[in-house]
Amino acid sequence: MNEWGEEMTVRRLLPVTDTEEVGIVEFLLGNDLYCTYVQQVREVINTIPVTPVPLAHPYMEGLIQFRGEAIAVIDLAKCFGYPSARRTGQIQGKYIIAEMKNNKAAAFHVHEALRINQFNPAKMNQTIEAVQVQRGFSQRIVQVEGKLLVLLDFEKVIETISAD
Repeated sequence: MNEWGEEMTVRRLLPVTDTEEVGIVEFLLGNDLYCTYVQQVREVINTIPVTPVPLAHPYMEGLIQFRGEAIAVIDLAKCFGYPSARRTGQIQGKYIIAEMKNNKAAAFHVHEALRINQFNPAKMNQTIEAVQVQRGFSQRIVQVEGKLLVLLDFEKVIETISAD
């Protein structure tokens, strides 16, 4: 129960029924299509200035101050071997602000955020299991409207970075 006495619900990432669809946010890293569960996303924003953090992990750009909260910014492109979303003297792309464990937030810097879409993982021909990629990032490949997208779980990305 929350502070107003209302029942709290747990966010589900996977559907309960064969007909239930899962929402995803589609984005670009380089020219490649990626997505993440819409339930993990607070919002998508334009880039804002980042405060560097000395001796931080190489994938961490720094911190942003957003809505009164200090949020770590992860360069997702750099995590996957693409050119950094951050250019010399310029910040390009979008930040996907994600809700992490314990109501903490993280910002994932992507080249472009495209749209919100849906897919049904219960349909075997729409979801293809994929092997883990380098650095242990957990993922699946999903087919949406004839396109293949790499489905990332931002919690797994953070766990993998934290383990480095």
